Amino acid sequence: VAPGDEVGFTVNVEIGHPGPLAVYMSKAPAGTEASDYLGDGDWFKVYELTTSSITDAGLQWATYVNNQGIHNFTFTLPDELASGTYLMRAEHVGLHGAGSKGGAQFYIGCAQLTVEGSGSGTPTDTVQFPGAYDGSEPGLLINIYYPAPTSYDAPGPATWPDACEDHTVNLWGQESDGDCSTASQ
Repeated sequence: VAPGDEVGFTVNVEIGHPGPLAVYMSKAPAGTEASDYLGDGDWFKVYELTTSSITDAGLQWATYVNNQGIHNFTFTLPDELASGTYLMRAEHVGLHGAGSKGGAQFYIGCAQLTVEGSGSGTPTDTVQFPGAYDGSEPGLLINIYYPAPTSYDAPGPATWPDACEDHTVNLWGQESDGDCSTASQ
């Protein structure tokens, strides 16, 4: 792939629980193939899909469209992404049991990517896996039912490089809607 390419994941069944979706990447050390990389380096978030709206009934999730969970999603790799081999981690966090610590459920899928291009950015706000979350973050320890939340803060760092938070899913085979809010807006 190249910086700026559209990539995505297909889900075996569906994302059937309320909650956010995030994609992280970690660059393998120089001279190491992604297949040989243990993922023990720095991870940075490149995509985040959260709420589609917040109503009197509570949080409405962009991962749950027309009363069904999504089966795939796509996003655009950052233009600044440097060449190299990477691990990519997609995670959906089911919040249906997150009213108590340890109740959030993580559904994870991974991929290996080789990025070729002229990007030269250096990711900021990196985390380690395991250890990125302790379970007490407001986005992981939240009763999504009652009282109905009036806001949502996703766990983990802001997306790199522009703190983009998507609110409508981009499905495979459909042109991206370009919906993204940034921290500076």
